[in-house]
Amino acid sequence: MRGDRRMNKLMRCAAACTAVLLFAACSAKSEKPSAASQSRSGAPTGQSELAPAAKDPIVIKIGHEQTIESNSHKAFEKFEELVEAGSKGQISVEIMPNAQLGNENDLVEGVKMGTLHMSVPSAGALSRFYAPFSVFMVPYYLDGSGEAEQYQNLVKIANSEVGEQINNGLIEATGMRALDIAQWYGNRNITSNVPIRKPEDLKGIRIRTPDAPVNTEPMKACGAAVTPMAFGEVYMALSQGVIDAQENPNIVIFNKKFYEVQKYLSLSGHISQNQVVIINEAFFQSLTPEQQELLQGAMKEADVYASELQVKENNDILDTMAGMGIEIIRDVDVAAFKEATSSVANVILDEEGLALLEKVREVQKS
Repeated sequence: MRGDRRMNKLMRCAAACTAVLLFAACSAKSEKPSAASQSRSGAPTGQSELAPAAKDPIVIKIGHEQTIESNSHKAFEKFEELVEAGSKGQISVEIMPNAQLGNENDLVEGVKMGTLHMSVPSAGALSRFYAPFSVFMVPYYLDGSGEAEQYQNLVKIANSEVGEQINNGLIEATGMRALDIAQWYGNRNITSNVPIRKPEDLKGIRIRTPDAPVNTEPMKACGAAVTPMAFGEVYMALSQGVIDAQENPNIVIFNKKFYEVQKYLSLSGHISQNQVVIINEAFFQSLTPEQQELLQGAMKEADVYASELQVKENNDILDTMAGMGIEIIRDVDVAAFKEATSSVANVILDEEGLALLEKVREVQKS
């Protein structure tokens, strides 16, 4: 009997201990709410709607060859701000300016190969990888009496069916996508040591252009002695009289101080230069639809911001350069330049490009 009582006592103790342990375990579980209950209560869960918390943030690496003061760089800074805020920290952006990763061609190659996610080449540079972009280098293809109006027509083209057609062709041919075609850079104008008001004034003038048909052919059509050379050699060549003239957007003329070695700046506006923001297509397709939409919207908003700055800056620096001694020639016979360069499209565009040009011109009339 005594043994039975001892056994009963031991069993009661064991049962009591088990109950205590079970209670403690239940209490511990109740003190740690589930991720779902945290989310419902408004407490942070470490997740965004765009990517699971378990994954590291997506890093978008951007390379370009312009300075941190450039409006292209400012566009990427705005893009970074919008994307990182819109993704709630699940996407981060790294920008590498000043040709840290190579020149324009190197950067496009990097995006094409997927070693770099994004860049912003000129349409002319991109045309070496996909020829239809040469349509954006045809002299006077944009309507408008000034850069502000021309920029608005560029936006209209970018947002049209023909803009989509060009982008789809780029994707298929190169594995790169244009997030935006309409980043404005500026009209190319002529600096020289003699006044240039009409095409005939260029006859025999030794003018430097980039060594590409989209740049050389318009000047050849005007009778100039085209002299391609490396961009870094232009200032010295002008100062030593090796060449007589060069052509570039106002911002380049100002930044490179060509006004120090040239007497005249003629507002010919013979080529309207735009930049194209490109992204590797395989990387783009690895993103969710929400992330893709975020990137596209952010880049377009950033480009509007930067392009409006660029249009204003291109106009304002004319007064600045005039104050530094170069004479601004505004009464250029643009109609005569249009006529003189009207055959250039047939030289730089193939049959597909000429068909695109007609569509581009038609869009601007709508």
